[in-house]
Amino acid sequence: MTVCIEPLAVEEIPTCTEIYLQAFAEDKFSLAAFPRNDIANLSAWWTDMFLDEYQSQRAARFVKGMVNGQIVAFAKWNIPTRNADGDLEQGGDDPDDPPTYPSHANQDLANKFLGTLARKRYQIMDLEMIATLPEYQGQGAASKLIQWGLDIADRIEAEAYLESNEENVLFYQRFGFTIVEDYVLEELSYRESFMLRAAKKSSLPA
Repeated sequence: MTVCIEPLAVEEIPTCTEIYLQAFAEDKFSLAAFPRNDIANLSAWWTDMFLDEYQSQRAARFVKGMVNGQIVAFAKWNIPTRNADGDLEQGGDDPDDPPTYPSHANQDLANKFLGTLARKRYQIMDLEMIATLPEYQGQGAASKLIQWGLDIADRIEAEAYLESNEENVLFYQRFGFTIVEDYVLEELSYRESFMLRAAKKSSLPA
């Protein structure tokens, strides 16, 4: 299967929502925090959030995996730039200022878990979101989306960061990520691993 990686266009944002909801249809945290009993409201919320991030976050880069003209996967990478002191920074939203979640969401659970993740990834290059349609999982789309971001990380000599549930840790380790900390959401006995890939010296121009 040939997967083409391209920038995502703003009008394709609703497709990200469709892919996310299918890809995370059995994820314990996603189901608990964002129940599927009001799918129209939930879909609208995710679409609005993705659209706001696409348009307002200077570090955000949305990319898509295409197969025969169909979007089958997408990723959101946050790519920092160097400030006047030479330090990498993302800028953007304050991780301690959470978004407004949909009315039927479990607000406390979402804030506790997602707020922890946001504080971990702030001011570093990170893979914030990646999702693949179930029927295309395991066929290389996610790998290409990850490698797209890692090529940039190597060019700017940045560490790369992501979070992984227990099922996907081994997959990310193939790309050089290692676990630096585990976080367990006790309410769900849900483990999330914070993973880093070391910065690499680059011979390419930034």
